[in-house]
Amino acid sequence: MREIVLLIVLLGSLFLSNVYAKDTVSNITAGINNLADKIEKSVENVATTVVDKLSGFAAFLKNIIGDASKVLAIILGILGAFLWFSGLSPYRGRRLIFSALLLVFLAYIINFI
Repeated sequence: MREIVLLIVLLGSLFLSNVYAKDTVSNITAGINNLADKIEKSVENVATTVVDKLSGFAAFLKNIIGDASKVLAIILGILGAFLWFSGLSPYRGRRLIFSALLLVFLAYIINFI
């Protein structure tokens, strides 16, 4: 009789330990999955923020480069026209005017990209 009670207690404790072990493993697995999901969402948020900031900075640079190119093209055109029409340096003046036209063309291309 003693052996039977001992066997029942032993089997009961093994059964309960397996149930608790399965619950513990499933809780640990669920915790790891939740942690992995939170890390993934955090990385996605950081990546999205970085991409948004970089695209905004690229647009800012594009505007600055476009505006500076237009101003520089106007200055080069005026200087080239002065040199060409005054006869001081007609060859250099034509080159400056041609360069100014190319710069304006490139500035418009940059603005449309």
